Formats: sequence, structure tokens, C-alpha cells
Amino acid sequence: MQTTAKHELEDFHEQEDSIDSDESTLYYSDSELYVNSLHELETFLAPASLSECTSEEKVAYAKIAGLLDKKVDGNLNEPAWEAVKWSAYFGDIQDGASQSSNVQSRFKMLQDSQYIYIGCELKNPLASKDLDELFGLSKLGIFYNPRSTNHNYKQIMTNPYGQTEQLLWDKPPANNGRNSTSWTLGSQSKKAIKIQGSGGYRIASRANKLERSWTVEWALPINKLDVTQKRGDENEFDSNDLDPNRSSINILVVIPSRNFGGRFKRSQNDIKYITQTWTPQNSQDIQNPEYWGTFGFSAGNATTTPKDVSALPRYILGQVYRAQANYFKTHQRYTDNLGDLSIEGPALGTCSPTPIVKLGDDGKTYVAELLVDNYLGQINQDRYTQFLRCQN
Repeated sequence: MQTTAKHELEDFHEQEDSIDSDESTLYYSDSELYVNSLHELETFLAPASLSECTSEEKVAYAKIAGLLDKKVDGNLNEPAWEAVKWSAYFGDIQDGASQSSNVQSRFKMLQDSQYIYIGCELKNPLASKDLDELFGLSKLGIFYNPRSTNHNYKQIMTNPYGQTEQLLWDKPPANNGRNSTSWTLGSQSKKAIKIQGSGGYRIASRANKLERSWTVEWALPINKLDVTQKRGDENEFDSNDLDPNRSSINILVVIPSRNFGGRFKRSQNDIKYITQTWTPQNSQDIQNPEYWGTFGFSAGNATTTPKDVSALPRYILGQVYRAQANYFKTHQRYTDNLGDLSIEGPALGTCSPTPIVKLGDDGKTYVAELLVDNYLGQINQDRYTQFLRCQN
């Protein structure tokens, strides 16, 4: 794991179990950032799922008006955050199954003109380990995809010590994507991590106390999140005319060891992991952006939740992509005949007009298109997705 900031780690003295369970300790903070002039906003969050032609939405609201004098300090019970609803608790990465109440995770979001703010609460991860054995730490991962193109997305990881890993992926690894370690959030990024619960958070050896939770408050600079890199031989910029303010996101939580009451295992091979995500991935792989949730921000005067009008066509284009990928494994080429494809979920044409496929001359490339409400949705063999406004 790459460390991108200098951290001063504090060795807390062991405390008695009788300490008040509401005690919290600020463990890591690089923040002197104050949130000013936060606009009145409405935040909505929607998972990437489809049931009977309807996308189900999880909704959180942020309606904060005026000037906020708020420090990024790891506290998520301040007025700015109290006005925002929590997401649903995360489920198992593969199927979304509910998690034990001991290890539940959830998040909130805010935005102003310069930052996206993410606040996460991670209940009772076993996040104690010797400093020289970081492989066993709990981890929080934020995967952010500007304009929901499935390309040029950011992977941002941290652990309770505040150590981070920051990567820019040109496209998913399954599509021969490459990551760039030269991209970072920069000095504008501010985060704070706070340990909540009884007992001191020990970093020394034999550190096997349980903490009730740890919280992460992270200010992510928008200008850094929107950075893109060239995808292979393509020169076009990422685009989404349908809603340029909408992006995809998923949050990953990895919790080491299911042995929450016993001695922490000393061998990497012995450690088991609980892996949670906000939206299920239908596999153990988080890097399938079409299964991530979406979010957007709008003026806070609206009385209804803005709907993601791209959710349905985006899902249908994803059906075509997955079916084409399976077809290619057998035939070493793609097809423009949808009847050749084994489609998972609702049959094509059931929930929308039927997509069309434009095949490259050698059968090694394609673009699938779907016209919905005067917008043309497209996806190709590299999973690149965009929505373009059609001329009247």
C-alpha cells in the first residue's frame, strides 16, 4: 500500500474496559480545512440494479444553506452532516446479503463548488495490527467514476492509520486497463479519521482490543477527481450529455478476521476477510463500474428526488456488454445479431426499444446503441459508456 502523506502515529496507553463506550479518539487528521459557502444541495444516491424494468433507488438528502464554519475532523454528528441521510448499510460484495450488526458500514455525501465530501462510519472493524504488518488492516475504498463512463475512474483507499493508496484507472482491469500511480488528490485533499468506542486504540503489539467503530471524513477536490487519461488509441474526452453532473461511485470496506473475540492471527494466510460494498457486484471483483451506484447534486429547492433517467438504458447496455464478452470467449469475435447472445435479466426489448449493434470490420470491436428520450446511449467492447444528445 502506497503512503502518500507523512503520518505521526501515536501509541495510546492501554485503558481499562470500563471506559465510557461513547469515548472517541481523534486518531488521524491532516485537516485545517473549513467548509465555506456550501450551497443548498440535494443529494441522491441510486444503486445499479434492475428489477422488472425499474431501477431501485436509495436516497439521501443534503439541504445545507448559507455559510458553514465546519472543520474536517472526523465528526459526522455536526449540523452539516446531521442534515444528510445515511445510505443503507452495506451488504456482501457478491450478493448484497445483510451483514452482522457488529460490522455494519454506511456513508453520507455533501458537495460544494470545490469539494465532494464523503463521511463513512465503519462499525467494529478489527483494525488493530502491528505497524510492520499492515496486510491485516481494515480498509476503506472509494471508487469514483466521473460521468459514469466506466473509464477514467479513481481508486482511493485508506486504513485507520490514515495511510492511503490513490490510483487512476484508464479502464477496468478485465478490459486490459492500466493504472497510473502518478495521479493523486494533491495537497487540497483533507481527511480525518476518528476511532469511536471503549478502550484506547492501540498500535503496539498484542493489540487485539475491539473498537465500536471508526469514522472517516474526507474532502475530495473536484478538479482532481475529474482528471482523465487517454484510453488506448482514443482521443475523445469522457462525455455524458444526459447529465454531466452525475457520476458513479461505490464504497468498499474490507474487515480482517472473523475471529472478533479471540487473538488476532499472526500469519497473512490465516486471516479471513469480510468484504462489503454499497451496491452488490455479482462477484468478488469491485472493478465492474456498471454495478456501482450513481449520485448527483442539484439545487435544494426541489421537493422530489431527481431520477436517474439513464439508469434503465445504462443497465440494458450493460446486459449487451456482458453477453458480448461471453460470446467472444467462445467465438473470438463479437456479433451484431442479438439473437446469438445469452442475455441475463429481462429480455432485450422488454423494458425499452431494442438496442442495435454496429460491428467492426474484423469482428473484434463493436458499439451497441440505444436511443432513449432523444439521447443516444452507447457502449463498446471496452465497456466505455456515454450518452449523447441527438440533434432535432
